[in-house]
Amino acid sequence: MGLYKKSRSPYWWMSYSADGEQVWESTKTTSRAAAVQIWKQREAELALGKFKVGWPGKRIEFKEICEEFERSHFAAISEGTIKGYRAYLKHMNAFFEGYVLTDITTKLVEQYRDHRRQQPSVRYKGRTLKGSTVNRELECPNVRPRPGCSPPVHRGKPRSCS
Repeated sequence: MGLYKKSRSPYWWMSYSADGEQVWESTKTTSRAAAVQIWKQREAELALGKFKVGWPGKRIEFKEICEEFERSHFAAISEGTIKGYRAYLKHMNAFFEGYVLTDITTKLVEQYRDHRRQQPSVRYKGRTLKGSTVNRELECPNVRPRPGCSPPVHRGKPRSCS
């Protein structure tokens, strides 16, 4: 395990072992002091067993990432927020059930977004869900499309990427 710089990268990189596999990951910082802190935090997460999601070569289902999200986030937030997150996760689990994370493409996320936008609003009878509601759902376990891809909904229409 350690920190190093790649010749063609401005960032510091860290190397560590997880589940018997060597992992190389960018710290996404040019500061050595910040990189040391990030690396030590990752070592602590590994030692405590808190960093479990996303090992290379491991096929993780959407349901697993939602469970990990609940374990890691729900202890520090209010009951009202937890209630909202559980509602979001319920809708997303129903749609993405059985999918492995690597199979969830931007197109599939867009299909989910369009599917949810067509569903009736519980609060406002006769209306469909607002784009902001769907965006909040997609941000919950952070599965929204990456920049440069088709963006989330804004007032019923796709928002520009710029």
